[in-house]
Amino acid sequence: MRRWPNLCGRFLALMAALAVLGFPTLGKAAAGDPLLDYGADLVTDYVSRGADLFVSKFDKDKKDHGAVNVAPALQPYLTLHGPGGIGIGVWGSFALVDRKDDAQTGFSGFSKLDEIDYTLSWDFKNKLGGFGAGLIAYQNPNSAAQTDYDEMYVKWAMPFMAALSPTLTHYVVIASPGPVVPGSFYTSLAFSGGEAINWKLNIGHSDYLQDVTFGIGKGFGSFSAMLNVAYRPTPQIIGPYDSEGKYTNTKGDVKDYPKAIAWLTFSYTGSVTE
Repeated sequence: MRRWPNLCGRFLALMAALAVLGFPTLGKAAAGDPLLDYGADLVTDYVSRGADLFVSKFDKDKKDHGAVNVAPALQPYLTLHGPGGIGIGVWGSFALVDRKDDAQTGFSGFSKLDEIDYTLSWDFKNKLGGFGAGLIAYQNPNSAAQTDYDEMYVKWAMPFMAALSPTLTHYVVIASPGPVVPGSFYTSLAFSGGEAINWKLNIGHSDYLQDVTFGIGKGFGSFSAMLNVAYRPTPQIIGPYDSEGKYTNTKGDVKDYPKAIAWLTFSYTGSVTE
């Protein structure tokens, strides 16, 4: 939370710039708009932008890296909606297995990867589509290393092909004391749709095409289940792999990385409206 004053300053400057360009100003929330969104995901593996964050479990278990990693995590979230599209969100991820260090194998416990992210956002719509901007502070509260960083994003929900819900989002790292370099970026082109069966597709690009992630699932009221598959064509930016997708396993053998990985997401969602 120590970086929130700087984050708020950057966010207000961004809103002012958008206002100068002629975008709408803040107003009262419409009746029936959500005041609060909340929920939680139970995932069989923590995958972010094509990267398996719990890939070291394979090494701990003395196994080759595979397409399916069973390392579940609970990921709750809460978003407060204010007037004029302003929102404040908190999202967390907490590993449910292998949380402790293992000195014999050199394994670093997944508790160090516990994550709490804080988001300040602004969303609005006009004839050109839906627009949004925000700031995200990523924090690993149990890690002694300097792994926290701040990111800014802008997004555009396009006003055409409504059945596919095309949305373009661009993320840029704006501050970091650790290994994540300021100026690093990730651009997402996402699609989604379906009623009885839900689906989503994300095409992510950084310096290279980073991931193509597809999910298909079904909802049951407030609950849903989804199967996700991520294709990772550029190995050196999604894990401990070289540009040819090679890594050395615990036996000292050189192996190929899994180009595609799969995991399940079980979700519960809810909201409070006026």
